[in-house]
Amino acid sequence: MSETTTDITYYRVTVAARMVGIAPARVRQYLEIGLLQPAHVENGVALLGPAELARLRRIRRLSTDLGLNAPGVEVVVRLLDQIAVLRARLDQQPDAPNQPSSE
Repeated sequence: MSETTTDITYYRVTVAARMVGIAPARVRQYLEIGLLQPAHVENGVALLGPAELARLRRIRRLSTDLGLNAPGVEVVVRLLDQIAVLRARLDQQPDAPNQPSSE
């Protein structure tokens, strides 16, 4: 079952899991350990949107295609999150020279 808010469709865990090709129990585990945050919670039901589906696809690729186990996936996903935060900070800073000054 899916819910639509504005122009974005949100999916329950079981539907999102099926769409991405991950077991629903595994998606719930990712929610439980904080690797995935629901886009919305309605009446106690976690709903996942496009960003969460993309994150699940990345997680599936790490585990299925690259063969990482669950703890390895967790480490890599958390590192990727940290890299995204650092990139965002760099993007917010005024342009700085690429090379340090020789003064």
